[in-house]
Amino acid sequence: MAVGASVDGRGPDWRPEADPRRRHPVRGDQARTWDALTRRRSAFASRSASPTSPRVTALPLPERHVTHSTAETVALGRAFARGLRGGDVVLLCGPMGAGKTYFAKGIVAELGGGEEDDVASPAYDIVHQFAGRETVFHYDLFRMQTLSDDDVAWLMESLLEHGVHVLEWGERIESALRRPRYKVTIAAGEGEDERVIVIEAVA
Repeated sequence: MAVGASVDGRGPDWRPEADPRRRHPVRGDQARTWDALTRRRSAFASRSASPTSPRVTALPLPERHVTHSTAETVALGRAFARGLRGGDVVLLCGPMGAGKTYFAKGIVAELGGGEEDDVASPAYDIVHQFAGRETVFHYDLFRMQTLSDDDVAWLMESLLEHGVHVLEWGERIESALRRPRYKVTIAAGEGEDERVIVIEAVA
């Protein structure tokens, strides 16, 4: 269950990517791609020495995926999440409406003990916390268009909490981040619901 004010996705900060009603079936070829991604990430996780080691430097990344619906973007987020551990930081980057919140829904649903519909823009709270197999902290930096020194200091301190940290609009903090992280860049594809998603590791 999220900590913070409830967001129904239809308030003044509603964005199309946070609308849980957009559902489409998962394509078979995409499911096979996600299975392969999960196997590679799981194999690497089993070799990791500790949750605090800079594991991202050894991942077979970058990887490029194309999804054709919001449901596929959620499913890719779930597959990606299976290799995450406490201490990992995930930056979700891309323009408004790209699908960052849908990818975050998959991560939280897989790790955080919440349902997909529990995940929406944190809006005024900036961060929501979900407790499950791994604690997931879901941030949305949309309202923090310019970060002051105090903002950066608060975020750096928040990232010390043990858990998986998922930051929408992560490009706004990237230059100040001095730790290994995953960067997920989402862009519109050729079709209306098509998204091109690049997952990379940054040491």
